[in-house]
Amino acid sequence: MTVVLASSGTIQLELDVVVDPDPATLPPRVQITVTGVPSTTTFSLVRLCEGEAWPVPGYIARTFSDSDVTVDWMPPLNRPITYTLTGGGVTITATVIVGSATAILQDPIQPDQFIPVFQGGAGTGGLTLAGTALKEATYPNQATRIQVAGSPYPVVMGAQQQAASGVVMDVYANDVLSSDRFKRIRSGTPVLVFRPVGPTPILPAVSYLVAQTKEAPLTRHLPAGVRTRWFITGDLVAAVKQAAISGYVTNDQVQQLLAGVTNDQVQAKYAALTNLDVQKNPLIYATL
Repeated sequence: MTVVLASSGTIQLELDVVVDPDPATLPPRVQITVTGVPSTTTFSLVRLCEGEAWPVPGYIARTFSDSDVTVDWMPPLNRPITYTLTGGGVTITATVIVGSATAILQDPIQPDQFIPVFQGGAGTGGLTLAGTALKEATYPNQATRIQVAGSPYPVVMGAQQQAASGVVMDVYANDVLSSDRFKRIRSGTPVLVFRPVGPTPILPAVSYLVAQTKEAPLTRHLPAGVRTRWFITGDLVAAVKQAAISGYVTNDQVQQLLAGVTNDQVQAKYAALTNLDVQKNPLIYATL
């Protein structure tokens, strides 16, 4: 875990880079903690990477006092990310790098619904980009053309160059579980988020895609066959700004952890902790 701190006056911004030892558990992410807020204040948090800025979902106008903990589930991978916190007359910036051996494809609202994507070489437990992937894209221009009488040249109004569309992201699943996992992700969201493992000529560091998918179970019907090809063609769209609704520790998990533990035992263990410590890790009892 990498921790980066920055502050302005009493307000402190803490960025914790979290990469689980088991890549199938949860995707790489950044836990964001803000402390020292003297009174109720509204904050916004933006991350900047390679010239593109995205509001952190759920942090466009977040109001709190004292302290707050949240998670950015979709930070770019393997490149510098600058977070800027603004509110209450202060601006705080901090930069981190979230390392990952694979790209990530995920649901933007349910980020625990994700799958690793190998961008070089085949692997199991995830998808592998096909040789046809990320080779070309179209950049539509939705200008309105008005033909003027007596002139061969139309007048253009409202011209706007759009982001990449028709992006081919074909992948292979080399095992049944990976193919079924992707099918569940795809059926649960109209927008897919792709975080490439490094810079690509076509896609930004965080790519929101409205995609058409086609399944081709090439050898899955054979006794030893497990290879499925997914044909994916998508258009880049604006970032989803809604906060994530899954991926966090649940009340059931906490109850299961503390089953059979008395209140006195909990208080004794937590004696040296702050409320913020428990907010940052609701399962902290297991580590004490």
